[in-house]
Amino acid sequence: MKVFEKRNIPNFLSGLRILLLPLYCYLFFCVGHAVSALVLILCALTDVLDGYLARKNHWITDFGKLLDPLADKLTTLCTLGALTAAGLFPWWLTALVVVKEIAMILIASLILKKRSIVVSSVWYGKASTVVFYAVVLALHFFELPQTWMLVLWILLAVSFLIAAIGYLFHYLKHLDQLASRVNDGPSAPLQTPAEEENEETSKP
Repeated sequence: MKVFEKRNIPNFLSGLRILLLPLYCYLFFCVGHAVSALVLILCALTDVLDGYLARKNHWITDFGKLLDPLADKLTTLCTLGALTAAGLFPWWLTALVVVKEIAMILIASLILKKRSIVVSSVWYGKASTVVFYAVVLALHFFELPQTWMLVLWILLAVSFLIAAIGYLFHYLKHLDQLASRVNDGPSAPLQTPAEEENEETSKP
C-alpha cells in the first residue's frame, strides 16, 4: 500500500492532531490558556475534516479506524490532564476518564486480536467529542464561577458515561458473536458498530 495516496489524507489529519498535542501543552503552561485553546480548535477542525473526507470519498482504512479514535483519546487525556494540573478540572473525574479509556482500549484490542475486527468510532463517541470540545474551550476562554464549572464537569461526565455504555454494549455484542463462532463454526462476518449503524439507517 502506498503511503502517499489520497485515501490516506484522513490518516495524516489524525496524525497531525496527535502531533499538535505537545504544542498545546507548551502553550497552555508557558503562554496562556486562551492561546492554547486555538490549538484545540485546530484539533477539532482536523477531527471533523478527516471524518468528512473519509466518509464522502470512501477513504476508510482499518488503520484509520484505529488512528482516529486513538487521536481522540490522546487529545482527551492530554487536555484533561492540563486542566487538572491547572485546577480547572477535578482530579477524580480525570482518573475516571483514564480508567474508562484504558478499559475501552483493552476490550477493543481483545476483539481485534481474536477476530481481526476493528471497532471504529460511532455517533455517540463523536457526540461525546463535541461536548468535550465545547466544555474544555469554555474552561480555557472564560473565568467561570464554581457553580458553572460544576455544571460543565457534570455535563462532560454524563457524555463520557453515555459513550462508554454505548461502546460497552457493542463490544459485548462482538464478544458474544465471537463465542458463537467458536461454538457453532464459521458464519457471516462480524459487523463493526459503524457498519451496524449504516445498516439500521438503510432500512425502510
